[in-house]
Amino acid sequence: MSGRWQDAAELVLQVGVGEVRQPAGRAVWHVSKWHQSGSTWRGLEPQWLDVSCKRILDASMARGRADPLSPFGAGTASTQVLNDDGRFSFQPDNEWDYQTIRPGRPIRFLCRYLGKLYPLWRGYIEAIEDAIDYQGATASLSAQDAIGQLHRVDRPESPAVGNGELSGARVNRILDMAQWPTAWRKVDKGFNTLQATVLDTVVGDDLEEVAFAEGGSLFADAANNVVFRDRSWLWNDPRATVVQAEIGPDSVLCPSDYAVRWAADDVVNEVNLARIGGSAQTVYDWDSVQAFGWRTYQRNELPNASDGDVLALARQYLQERARSVLRLTQITLRPHLSDQWAFLMQVDIGWRLHVTYRHPVHGWEWASDVHVQGVSHAVTPDDWVVTLAVDEVYPFITEADKWHSGQWNRALWS
Repeated sequence: MSGRWQDAAELVLQVGVGEVRQPAGRAVWHVSKWHQSGSTWRGLEPQWLDVSCKRILDASMARGRADPLSPFGAGTASTQVLNDDGRFSFQPDNEWDYQTIRPGRPIRFLCRYLGKLYPLWRGYIEAIEDAIDYQGATASLSAQDAIGQLHRVDRPESPAVGNGELSGARVNRILDMAQWPTAWRKVDKGFNTLQATVLDTVVGDDLEEVAFAEGGSLFADAANNVVFRDRSWLWNDPRATVVQAEIGPDSVLCPSDYAVRWAADDVVNEVNLARIGGSAQTVYDWDSVQAFGWRTYQRNELPNASDGDVLALARQYLQERARSVLRLTQITLRPHLSDQWAFLMQVDIGWRLHVTYRHPVHGWEWASDVHVQGVSHAVTPDDWVVTLAVDEVYPFITEADKWHSGQWNRALWS
């Protein structure tokens, strides 16, 4: 790649060879082999081969979700690369498991900035497509992260166990069943206790159900660790409670674009939740009902062991969505300065940002603190675009702070 952003940074693409995705003596996921006859390398972490070499034509990476009520989906990545020497193509003289680059291999993107490597995205190659076009021989690679992998694992029904276990213990037990390495997990203990379960659905779905029952979050980070955060993380994590950066027209981090939404579709003013064998827990906001009519959210068959925990969940979700407010949903930035690169290569899900929005025509301003819900990168020879999906920090703040969560700083009248 060549472009103005390259004066400051370099996009690095690496493919891993030789890893075993399960450190138990046998390769449950796969074992990769070297080209030398009879030579194999085995270990949890692969050996990373840099395949960039000015071959990347474009790349995109995305992790996260749109809002706190939605589950985190699989992170995805794709890239188009020059393939004039055929290194990204199938090699007919080698068996499939001796291919240096093939579907199933670990892949990661990093940014080299001022001599330091910043991890941006990691996962597994899903598909490789060869093409011949005006750029010559090219290959397109697509990939997904740990969450996507875990949605491909479906275990047979087992005897019901785990009554009274905490949500974090349930997450670890599910990951054990999927033989996901302990070293690739960051799992909170959790607060909510759960009923016994047979775990007879797709592993990814089981994990999402536990995250919902906890009122927490489950996602893959930039290093492809499976991360489970309990219901308190946005109140207690320092990155979520202390503003990590100020973004606005007069800040070092000046967005090239905002997405702002004011819509009744965002409103939920009645929440009905019920656990298996429990009583339905219903909460509503009458002022919101009078303003918008009934807008309900319902979910049953939760695995929680306590009606009290379910009621707390219902109250939390109602508090998040009963109000109709101007929501900042997306921020787009193009890094150019050194301070911008350092921040945008590290910003992650859950970080708290203070954002000032200035209307492009009328000039009025609105400021609010937001939590990052998703991070994506789109890289071409001419541009590096970082897009942050965000949502307001309310209600993950103290009562005193609620007065300051959104402010009209000044209005300019003509």
